[in-house]
Amino acid sequence: MMNSVLTKENLLRFGRTLNVLYVEDSDETREVVSELFENYFNNVIVANDGDTGLSKFDDSIDLIVTDINMPHIIMSSFVKTT
Repeated sequence: MMNSVLTKENLLRFGRTLNVLYVEDSDETREVVSELFENYFNNVIVANDGDTGLSKFDDSIDLIVTDINMPHIIMSSFVKTT
């Protein structure tokens, strides 16, 4: 039987199974946060705008983290598309 207790170790182990698409247009924020994510998630795919994020999205993505205020794309459209 699997241990379902919520512990830091279990969360870290679970995070290591996730493929994350991170979309952020701010260079500084993207650099800092993507480095942080790489410590906790299996695979972090980074995009600098919504169009690039859409082009990198596929069925292997488990979690999308995005800036809601993104130029050149309406984020509600991004979410509906993915």
